[in-house]
Amino acid sequence: MNTLNSDTDVANLGRSTLKMDEFELLETISPDSDLNYRLLFEANPQPMWVYDVQTHEFLAVNDAAVNHYGYSRSEFLGMTIRDIRASEDVSELLSVVESVHKLDRR
Repeated sequence: MNTLNSDTDVANLGRSTLKMDEFELLETISPDSDLNYRLLFEANPQPMWVYDVQTHEFLAVNDAAVNHYGYSRSEFLGMTIRDIRASEDVSELLSVVESVHKLDRR
């Protein structure tokens, strides 16, 4: 199974965070924002997931994540974001997640 590469995935986390303005734009264009978000998530060619901020458990993953990491959707839903990270990279991952979460609380 693939694990996250710290350099690439920190950059991807930043890129995903920056993409939120695109989501906001779509929401202003169409009142059916739930459908827009679902389509952007499911059809995105980049591996994406939604996780619980406190427990780090996966809540949803897209097909690209399933294909890239080799876990089934049900396997992902029994895992945390720490489980797809090399053990030596977990502390850095948690630090990045906490930093992003602090920014979201502002």
